[in-house]
Amino acid sequence: MGTLVTVEFKEDGEMTEMRMGMVSSGSPEGTAREMARAGWNKSFDKLEEYLEKGSVSVPRTN
Repeated sequence: MGTLVTVEFKEDGEMTEMRMGMVSSGSPEGTAREMARAGWNKSFDKLEEYLEKGSVSVPRTN
């Protein structure tokens, strides 16, 4: 089973919109599905905590 995850960030005024997409060659079932869901939720919770600490400066590359 392989999975491709894309995360896009788009400026929207003073806010940033984040979109996540996932394409998988197979979908986990049962306990594996719940573990995957819990893992993604924890990752997004950590990202939210990090971003709440203040502004984040990321250098732009062109």
